Amino acid sequence: MNPILKSDIFLFIEQLFFDVIVKLKKVKSFTLPLSKSPYLILNKPRI
Repeated sequence: MNPILKSDIFLFIEQLFFDVIVKLKKVKSFTLPLSKSPYLILNKPRI
């Protein structure tokens, strides 16, 4: 396998992972306060 292609694949996987983690963090930070404050439902961040 050519090294350039290999690093591209790793970059892609890293990017995917990062994307998923960011989404999970957003969901978590969005659902956690939600149970505490109804006011936050009105100001929910756009994902």
